[in-house]
Amino acid sequence: MSHRAVLPPTIALCGSRCFFGHMLELQKSLARRGVASSLPLLYEEGDDPAQHARRWVERIRSPETRALLVVNLEKYGVPDYVGPHVLAEVGLATAEHKPVYLLGGIPAFCRDEFTAWGVTPLEGAVTTLIGEFTSRHLPSEAPCIS
Repeated sequence: MSHRAVLPPTIALCGSRCFFGHMLELQKSLARRGVASSLPLLYEEGDDPAQHARRWVERIRSPETRALLVVNLEKYGVPDYVGPHVLAEVGLATAEHKPVYLLGGIPAFCRDEFTAWGVTPLEGAVTTLIGEFTSRHLPSEAPCIS
């Protein structure tokens, strides 16, 4: 009989690779507030991109991952940038019935889709996500054992 480690409820962070530094800072900020999060691993030359992508998809689909937070900042002069990989991750999380939050606003090119999927734009207000996440997924106090 195998025992699977019980992992805490987690928020998966995603975004363009150029936003990775912002994702790291956001992960630290969430941890200070008691919220666990995961980041996609950066792959290096020689890594198999398909295998790398499969591992990240498995992480998004895992039961521990309870929400997706997209770091969508300005890129190439485009506000609230979301690229093709992130768009696929949002679709995957939505199909898995996991709430999706955008750090910024909803990008114009996919406004209809994100609105229909119930994606929540935070407009920088991460405290909104933290409040919702902790009330749904984290115990308010430790159980009392007598």
